[in-house]
Amino acid sequence: MQALIDSYSPTIESSVDTPFEKFTTEYRLDQLDAPFRSITYRPSAEIKNSINARIFGIVDDIATLNDNWDEDGAIAPGSEVIQLAQAMVHSMTAVGQEIYNAAPGAKGEIMLDLRAGNKSLEVIIYRNKMKFVKFSPSEPPTQGSFTPNLLLTDLLAWLNEK
Repeated sequence: MQALIDSYSPTIESSVDTPFEKFTTEYRLDQLDAPFRSITYRPSAEIKNSINARIFGIVDDIATLNDNWDEDGAIAPGSEVIQLAQAMVHSMTAVGQEIYNAAPGAKGEIMLDLRAGNKSLEVIIYRNKMKFVKFSPSEPPTQGSFTPNLLLTDLLAWLNEK
């Protein structure tokens, strides 16, 4: 796990003969014009067999939305938000973290909901920033700016601690 945290570049070897053409191999996480390190993905199994197969399908469905998808003026998520959501799903699959749900928001964002026991962690991906919100019955909700480093070093540990 330490190598994964130190490099910020989790890489997983593919067990299939053909690469996934649908996903690019490198995603750049940009937040407020300050670039983060890139993350490279090589899926280890076909998406349809992964622990987050349902979430990959939801993100694919979200990618087909048009503006006003809720008939109340909602903005459809842009391609960069879709790619970041796909990168997050790949990343969580690589570390064995199941994602409970994914949903689009009215401002073009995508929310990923991770749960363990009685805790919940929401990662909200906007076009120009990323946020997290932690929910626990034993402490008040906490929110802050999201970074991949924070997810791998603090947020997943918090979510999965007993």
